[in-house]
Amino acid sequence: MIGLFETMLVANGRVVQLEEHYERMAISCIALGFPLPDFRVSLDTTNEAMRCTYFPDRPLQVTAFAIPAATRARREHGRAITLDPSWKRTLPEHKTTDYDVCTRALDHAVASGADEALFVTPEGNVLEGTATNVFAVRGTTLITAPSGMLPGIVRGWVLAQGFTIEKRAPSVEEIRDGAFFTGSLTTIAPVRTIDGLPCAPPGAVFEELRARFTMLL
Repeated sequence: MIGLFETMLVANGRVVQLEEHYERMAISCIALGFPLPDFRVSLDTTNEAMRCTYFPDRPLQVTAFAIPAATRARREHGRAITLDPSWKRTLPEHKTTDYDVCTRALDHAVASGADEALFVTPEGNVLEGTATNVFAVRGTTLITAPSGMLPGIVRGWVLAQGFTIEKRAPSVEEIRDGAFFTGSLTTIAPVRTIDGLPCAPPGAVFEELRARFTMLL
């Protein structure tokens, strides 16, 4: 049976963007015909992150854990590889427990000396990572895929920050000209290399966004 889950950052004794995570799970429940879970759960904020997992035949389950090593490496090193277009997520617009393809893709990235694997369109343009969304930066314009990927919580926050947004899947060349990851545990981090080639720094817009996001923590 397919379930849903949300992975959330804990900072200063509170869950970051908690309401947004619950809202996304509720939207997926409605779309998939699941009964809405009871969100009145006790949240353990003594660790760095937590996961809420929900199957429609059982109560919401909550586990706390430390930030994974792969996420820390992504924040620090920002090394990405692109996947063959044959790699595809099941129900990509929902965060489901059918996560095997993402696990295998991330293992493939780590084995290749990278920190994130990027799903691409048949034309090779970038959709999303295994646990991140991706924005290319062109001046003061941000480019990100409009569909075929998970509507990330931090991605949604970036879209609401007032910068010019171009909704299309960016090319690898545009990623190399400056790009960044967003993710609930990754937060906002630069893409430093893609397929082993260096990327330009994402610039002032990225720095502004990262500064603003820090204020949420």
